[in-house]
Amino acid sequence: MTRAIEFEFYDKKLGFMGKVVSMSIDQNWAMVTFSYAQPETPDDEVALSDGFLRQFTGLFDKNGVKIFEGDIIQFTYWWFDGEEQQSILTGELIYSEDLISFQLKGVRNSVWEKHNGYQDDCEYLVPFATLNFDEADFEVIGNIYLNPELINKEQN
Repeated sequence: MTRAIEFEFYDKKLGFMGKVVSMSIDQNWAMVTFSYAQPETPDDEVALSDGFLRQFTGLFDKNGVKIFEGDIIQFTYWWFDGEEQQSILTGELIYSEDLISFQLKGVRNSVWEKHNGYQDDCEYLVPFATLNFDEADFEVIGNIYLNPELINKEQN
C-alpha cells in the first residue's frame, strides 16, 4: 500500500491555507496554490519562514477529509467500565520528532485522566497510532491556524 506525500502551507501574512505544488526546504521556498485563487491564477512562491508546512498523514476522517498535521481532531474515546462508555474528545494533531510519530496534543478530560494519568506540566500527547484508528470515530473540525479556539473547548 502506498500513501500520497502531500503538504499544505498556512501563510501567516495572508491568513490563508494552500496546497503545496513544489518546494525546496534548503532554499526556503514553496510554490503554493491558495484556495482563494481562481483556476487561471498562477501559483504563488512563498518563503517557508512566512508560515507553517502541514504534512498529510495518509489518513482520512469519517467524512473523507484528509487529516493533516495541525488539524484539530474530534474523536470518540471508547472504554469499558462494566458497560461500554464513550467520551467525545478534541486534540491537535502534531508530529513529534522525539517520538517519531503523529500525536494528538491537548486531549484531556476526567475520564481520560482516570485511564491515562494526570500531570500538571504535561502537554497531553497521545500517540495517534494507539487510538485503534477507525475513521468513523474521527472528524477534522478545523486546524490550529484558522480555528485555534476549537482546541480550548470544554471536553466531556
